[in-house]
Amino acid sequence: MKKVILCLSMFVLALTAGAQDKTLLRHAHHETNRFVDNWEVSLGAGIQALHINQSKPFSGLSDEITPIFEVSVGKWLTPIFGARLAFQGFNYKFTSSDVEYKGNYNYVHADLMMDLTHLIDGYKPDRFYNAILMGGFGYAASKSEAMDSYNNEFATSFGLMNRFRLCESFTVNLDVRTLLTRGSFSNVDNAGMLVLNYELLAGVTYKISSKKNFDRVDYTPYQNKISALEKDLNSSREDLAKKDDEIKKLEKQVEKEIAAKEKAMDEAVRAKKLATPTANQPLSIFFRLGDSEITDRNVPNLKFLADAMKADKSDRVFVIVGYADKQTGSPEFNKELSEKRAKNIYDLLIKEGVDAKKLKHEGKGDTEQPFEGRPYMNRVVVIK
Repeated sequence: MKKVILCLSMFVLALTAGAQDKTLLRHAHHETNRFVDNWEVSLGAGIQALHINQSKPFSGLSDEITPIFEVSVGKWLTPIFGARLAFQGFNYKFTSSDVEYKGNYNYVHADLMMDLTHLIDGYKPDRFYNAILMGGFGYAASKSEAMDSYNNEFATSFGLMNRFRLCESFTVNLDVRTLLTRGSFSNVDNAGMLVLNYELLAGVTYKISSKKNFDRVDYTPYQNKISALEKDLNSSREDLAKKDDEIKKLEKQVEKEIAAKEKAMDEAVRAKKLATPTANQPLSIFFRLGDSEITDRNVPNLKFLADAMKADKSDRVFVIVGYADKQTGSPEFNKELSEKRAKNIYDLLIKEGVDAKKLKHEGKGDTEQPFEGRPYMNRVVVIK
């Protein structure tokens, strides 16, 4: 029996161990207190009826009524859930096969409690009435007058506790419960598989802890902190959006610069192709402003072109056309200047061994501008 009481006590303590120092469990915006808070002790007395006539559940029930007493210690973990350790017992009597049986019993049990009123209507510590559903299990020992020792059985009990508040520390209780256990508990051989003990108790509960109620959780600091974090988050998002816009602008700028670089490279390739002397494509030789002298940097290209012309075995005639830009000089001057430029190229190619039959030269002056819009490039001789 001592081992059973110890096990049940450990069960109740395990249920309450989650809130020893700090508030951990919460329900409906309220939190638990310390381990030493929200304890209570209850005393009760009433009537019971141990009934084994299962075929007629309430037949002869009035003849089986005996007193019952109970003492319990419990703790509320949250405004809704609690646990308690209880001891109850006294005498029992019933009639089976016209034989009256009498004896006494003890029942030690651990119960879980759930406050239905707080669950449905919210926690109100000053509410007058609370309906509490309870149920648990334990160890029952019975002994009839003809027995020398107790008959031990496991049992379970469940019911409804009605509490009426008198003040902060005291409540009046009215419990309606049922104890269920094996038929051998009645000490009658033909009792059947199960027996029921109907119980009605009235009593009083005293809250023994200095902390008797539950504190409401104040979420204001957390809500303020969340609001501040949300504000910072929105500000960060705005900053990121601005940075994204700047990045997009930079990307567009880089794309433009890349496009400009590619265009410049293409123009450089085209210019290089124009400057590379071959017998199959035109060659442009550029001159200084107002000058018809061939620069030293153009001589190698002309020599290369001369070799290509000499290697050409076709009847092709290469035309050497001189130009002058119309931005400077008179038309007459430009005409003469363009002819000198073409004649100087002609003379150099002849000097390099090109057959005169393969060459023809002329000057266009400024009547034609092969590079429109770029005057400095129209000071040129084009060989094609």
